[in-house]
Amino acid sequence: MLTKARKLAKLGFYVGPLRPGTKNPGSRLGRGWQEKTSNDPATVSRWFKQHPKDGLFLHLGRSGLIAFDLDQDNLDALPKEVADDLRCGLFQRSQGADDRGHYVFRTDEVFGNGAGGFSA
Repeated sequence: MLTKARKLAKLGFYVGPLRPGTKNPGSRLGRGWQEKTSNDPATVSRWFKQHPKDGLFLHLGRSGLIAFDLDQDNLDALPKEVADDLRCGLFQRSQGADDRGHYVFRTDEVFGNGAGGFSA
């Protein structure tokens, strides 16, 4: 994780450590984690050297990113225009799935953390 975390930080993305077995971004950084994520390689290195078994999270909003979490196995189940647009993003596949996973894009717009108009 140290190598991945440093690489993301060097690219200017804000990251944080996760205690093993959790998806809670405050599990290691505590309350106010939103202000504690970092893109400083030295800070990130210190975190992962102190806790080498920790997981890693990417702080999307602070990094100017948005992600779409696709919970279907095949993009072709979506309208063609939506599927084509998702194919342009960076993709993190869920374990053992085809197209199921996270599609990440850079944006200057600010979005909330809900499905909003995308929910079915």
